[in-house]
Amino acid sequence: MADPVKAVLSLEKLTSEYSVFERDQVLTEAQLNSVASYFDDQERLARVELLGVGCVGGLRVSIATGGKVRVSKGLGLTTDGDLLMLASDTLYDSFKPYDNTAPYYSRFYTGVAPNQTMLPVFELVREGESDVLKKPLATLPSALNSYVVVMYMESYELDHDLCSAADCDNLGIVATHTPRMLLVRETDAAALLGTISSLTDKASQLPVLVATRPQISGALTTTAALASLYLTACTTIKNALVNAVDELHKQIPVLTQDLFGGDPSPAWIAQLNSTLTSYSSNTSGIQYFYDYLKDLVETWNALRDALLDNDCVMCPDLMAFPKHLLLGALKAPATLRTGFYASPLTGSARTHLAHAHFLAQKLHVLINTFQRPANLSGADAVIVTPGRSELVSLEERAIPYYYAKTDSGFSLLASWSWLRSKRGTHTGITAYRAATLGASAAAQAPLTGQIGQYDFFRIEGHLGQNVDTVMDKLEAEIKARNLPFAVRAVLLHSSTGPIKRRPKIRYNDLHRIHKLFRAEVDTQLERATEFSKAFSEKVAEGAKGKLFPDEGTRATEAANTHGSFSKSAGNVRKALTAKRYSDFRADNTWASSHSEAQVTAANFKRQFGDIARTDYITALDTHLSNNHRQWLDWLDVLIDDKDKKADERVLLANYLKTHPGLEHYAGVLRGGTFVVVYNDSATVVADFMLPYRETEDAEDEADEPTLTPVVPDFIREGVKVLKPIEWRFDDLKTGIRDEWLKEINIQKDYQVFFKDSLGSIAEVVSKFNVGNVKDPGFGFVDTGDSLLNSLLEDLKGKANQLDKLRNDVASGKLGKEAEAAVKKQIVQYEQEIAKGVTNATQRMVDAGVSMAAGQPGANAVAEMGNALVKVKDDGAVKTAQAGLQTIANSAPQGSSNAAHAVANVVGIKF
Repeated sequence: MADPVKAVLSLEKLTSEYSVFERDQVLTEAQLNSVASYFDDQERLARVELLGVGCVGGLRVSIATGGKVRVSKGLGLTTDGDLLMLASDTLYDSFKPYDNTAPYYSRFYTGVAPNQTMLPVFELVREGESDVLKKPLATLPSALNSYVVVMYMESYELDHDLCSAADCDNLGIVATHTPRMLLVRETDAAALLGTISSLTDKASQLPVLVATRPQISGALTTTAALASLYLTACTTIKNALVNAVDELHKQIPVLTQDLFGGDPSPAWIAQLNSTLTSYSSNTSGIQYFYDYLKDLVETWNALRDALLDNDCVMCPDLMAFPKHLLLGALKAPATLRTGFYASPLTGSARTHLAHAHFLAQKLHVLINTFQRPANLSGADAVIVTPGRSELVSLEERAIPYYYAKTDSGFSLLASWSWLRSKRGTHTGITAYRAATLGASAAAQAPLTGQIGQYDFFRIEGHLGQNVDTVMDKLEAEIKARNLPFAVRAVLLHSSTGPIKRRPKIRYNDLHRIHKLFRAEVDTQLERATEFSKAFSEKVAEGAKGKLFPDEGTRATEAANTHGSFSKSAGNVRKALTAKRYSDFRADNTWASSHSEAQVTAANFKRQFGDIARTDYITALDTHLSNNHRQWLDWLDVLIDDKDKKADERVLLANYLKTHPGLEHYAGVLRGGTFVVVYNDSATVVADFMLPYRETEDAEDEADEPTLTPVVPDFIREGVKVLKPIEWRFDDLKTGIRDEWLKEINIQKDYQVFFKDSLGSIAEVVSKFNVGNVKDPGFGFVDTGDSLLNSLLEDLKGKANQLDKLRNDVASGKLGKEAEAAVKKQIVQYEQEIAKGVTNATQRMVDAGVSMAAGQPGANAVAEMGNALVKVKDDGAVKTAQAGLQTIANSAPQGSSNAAHAVANVVGIKF
């Protein structure tokens, strides 16, 4: 039996030479065939190596109505360079056997020669095509949906030589290439798939890296605790990177071999381990290392993505599917289908491959150009570099601070952005070290130009510096450059004591209320000073009119008391009228001066109460009794408490509770807040960012407006200087004498009474002379009448209680409600004293108590006068006036002198 016809694989053996013909040369078949074979091989190689292999487009399979197989128009290329094409959508309604009588194609056979077995294969017959061997698809050995459609290029050569013993007529060899549509079982199709391993497949084996995020909790209070969080995250990221880069050469050696001449991962891993070790022993500036590792993670993932996007195959396996393409399973057309493997020359594959090479090189540059900022020169420069946020790839952002080495053999600036390097615009990349890297003039001063294209601002060079230096620099830069973000300083500590950065003053509405009450206290003091002056002038006038004894001494005392009060009040007012709250708080002497002014005002009333009377609550009374001075202290407490709470809010632990979105980004988004974190040594140890503006709600302290106090015009009125009690009795004596003389002329039979009474009055006058009794006091008076004694004792008790209540009000220690109740009780006591004096006077008249000198009645009159002089309420004074007048009018002739005596003591006229 003759050998079976074998399928021809054109590229199985490439023709590397062909004959060049000469003139008059006799050509042989080998010479002619070499030319045809060479150009056929080159054409096929051009398809496979420069275009790609697999299903290019179309050729989609499905089961059509009636149990037919439908294949859409399309084309594909086999790895032997055969172009398989179906010019139009085609229906197949029958099949015929495709067995071992067909040319031998090794992919349709299983086992080892010579014991190979052919797979069950059936050829589809087009609808309407005549073929005696065709059968309906319904008669297939298995259900139609259990088959896979295979498009096959049947290529073979057939020798048609006819030879005999006498003659051999050479007809030559015929090469035949016939496309056929076949069915194979789904279980056999996997062996025919012939997948080619592309860079995409290799890239999918590379790990996807995630930069571990430090979980910043509210319990952080120390630099060590914060650094520990970042060191843990850095260690995790570093370990993941080490594992990843170790896989790069294993999976895609063609890439690393091209760029580095071998496996670069050992050097990379050594560098990463060394850097982590340095931070393990000294965590200063560890956020820079964390940012650097994030850069490497992003670059690695970008490299992986670029490789995944690169589905091209360079030099595919020519034996992968040399004569056939799988078009898909009939029950699931997307499966068991030969893909298309483009060459690096076609589509975007070339671009993706170039980008992947660039990113691999960039990874190498980043690993070899990182340097700890602590070892860099110019580390004290705090620089704001505009760029893009993490919403875009690392290649589109500004180059960070910590890339400083220049001995890597690559230009960092040229290795940063694929697109910019390809376009030749990489010198325009903004960077912390723009000048050192060779950036353009515009990139070296990016804040001088338009910044609308930038949505992020890198802020670097501040870690390890004093917080005041950093904040002053950033605030000045924001102001000078009109930068669209805010900056905040937060303390990493458990208490507010070490807070270094706070507003000079957190001026707010409490300060305005404080100003209002300072103006009120100032007004009261000015009014009290004016009243004190008026009081002293009234005393001086009374002294000039000789209304009281020792007039020169009393006038001098009044002037001195006013001077003392005016001086103390002036010291207080100097603090109260300060232009700023902080100036007021800086004066720690005003409180003692205010106390001195209160003592002086109280002495003023006490010293001159025997010669003066006021018709209303005076400015001195208001000064003594109001609580506004205490309100200033209370407002200070509220302001200090508000400041304390504001300080507590800038402790990192508390700040996190209020702003849980705090995140480290090595800069700040446009419109956001850059948060500088410093420790108890005022050293900046970290930074974070909020995506919104957050600043302390505190106004700058400005000069406060002047609130001019208005002093009433009547301030000098209502003060009356009276003769003292002992001098009033002289007037009483004169008045009584005139009355008695009238009575003597009318009633001669009463002259004995007048004589006795006149003697009594003389004795009373003598008793109350200046040289005898100046202050009868409130000692116990025994009048010989038990009821009168009781009435006088009651008056004494109420008068004493009245003094006590007024002192309570003047102390300023009462609350608002208590003070109102006490004032109400004062008025009640004044009414009761007025009525008590009337009752006691009536008793003296009824009992006929003698007012002669040395008699108890004289002391009783003085004691009633002392009680009545304490009454300030107009209603109570009128009550006493009406009661005494009623007694005087109704008493028997000669007995009304008691009522007149008491009235004259306190200056009551009727």
